[in-house]
Amino acid sequence: MIRHLPYIPILAACIILLDISSSHARSGSLSLGSGSGTPNQTFTVSVDMTNDTRIVGFQFDIVESVNAVDIVNVVIDSTHIDTTRQWALSLNRVNAVTTKVVVFDFNLKGIPSGSGPFAEITYRVRSDVLSGTYPIHLRAVVLADAGAGTIDDVTINDGSVTVVDGLEPDVTPPVKPVGLSAIPAHSKVALNWIANTEKDLDYYIVFRSNGGVMVPSPGDSIARIRPPRSDHVDQNLINGTLYKYFLIAVDNRGNKSDPTDGVSAVPSDLLPPKPPIGLRTVGGDRRVDLSWFPNTEVDLASYIIYRGPTSVNVDSLTEVTGTVTTYADTGLTNGTRYFYRLAAIDESGNRSQYGVAKDATPQAVSDTTRPATP
Repeated sequence: MIRHLPYIPILAACIILLDISSSHARSGSLSLGSGSGTPNQTFTVSVDMTNDTRIVGFQFDIVESVNAVDIVNVVIDSTHIDTTRQWALSLNRVNAVTTKVVVFDFNLKGIPSGSGPFAEITYRVRSDVLSGTYPIHLRAVVLADAGAGTIDDVTINDGSVTVVDGLEPDVTPPVKPVGLSAIPAHSKVALNWIANTEKDLDYYIVFRSNGGVMVPSPGDSIARIRPPRSDHVDQNLINGTLYKYFLIAVDNRGNKSDPTDGVSAVPSDLLPPKPPIGLRTVGGDRRVDLSWFPNTEVDLASYIIYRGPTSVNVDSLTEVTGTVTTYADTGLTNGTRYFYRLAAIDESGNRSQYGVAKDATPQAVSDTTRPATP
C-alpha cells in the first residue's frame, strides 16, 4: 500500500530509527530515463536504481529543464518494489522547476540489493517549446539502507526529453536601429535613437570607439539599454577627444541586428567660471585703482575688465591674465563717475557672468603745500 503524505522531513526523521552501527562502504546509483513528446503531450520516464544493500527509503529532487516540461505525477514502480507494503510517498513542489520526492517503507523491509526501475515520472511538454532535446536532472539524492543510515556514494545519471514538432527557432534579427544621434557636453555625450518596434526586443548594446574603424567588438560595448528607453549618457569622458558610437538591437532569442551607422562627438568644456567677487575701486588723480579676489577654477585663463558711464552700459576695457588681481585705469577725467565690472574666462573660452558693479570718481589732488616765504 502506498500512502501519499504532505511533505515533511520524513526520511531524515525515519533514518534516526535505523541501526547505523555498520561502517562498511555502501554505494548505489539513480538513473533517469529519457523520453519524447510533442507540445501539450505527456510522456513517462523511468527512474532506475542500482544498490548493493537493502534500501528502505530515498529522497531526491526532480529538476525540470526551464521552459521545456512540467511534472505531472510520480508513482512507485511495482516491478521492483513490493507495493503491498506500507510505503509512504511525499511530493512537494519547491519552486517553478523543482519537485522534492520522499519515499519510505515504514516496515523497514525496503528494496533488496540489485537493480531495476523503482519509480516513474510523468511529464507534459509545454506548448511554447522549440523542437530539440532538453536535459532533466535528479539532484539532492539521499538513499537510506536498513543498516548503515544514509549512503554517501551515490552516482546520478540525468535524463532528457526530446520535443518533436515544437516551435521553429526564431532566427530573424531585429531591424537595425535608426536615428542615432550624439550630442556633446562637458565630459559627456548624450545619445538618442528611435525605438525599435519588435515585440520580442530584449535590449540594445551601445558601442564606443576612441577612433579608428567602426567595427563592433565586445571590448567596445559600454552599456545595455532595456526598452522602452532609447537613450544613454556616456559620462566621465575627456574633453577634446573624438568618440565614435554605434548601436545594435538584440531580441530575446539572442538574434542581433546589424550595427547602426556610426556617429561622432567631441565633448567639450561648456561650464563657465564663477563671476569674480570682491571688486574694489579707489579714485585718484585722473585714475581709478581696481582690486578683486582671485577665482579658484583650475582652468582659469584671464579676466576682462569692463568700464562705462552706468552699471549696465559698460564696454570691454582690457583683459589681464588669470594670475592678476589688480589694475590701474589711468588717463581719466577728474570729476567723472566711472562704473566697472569684471568677468572671468577659462581655457575653453567660457566667460562668466558679470561680477557686481563698482564705481569711482577720479579727483585732482589738492595742493596743500604753503608757498615759500619771500
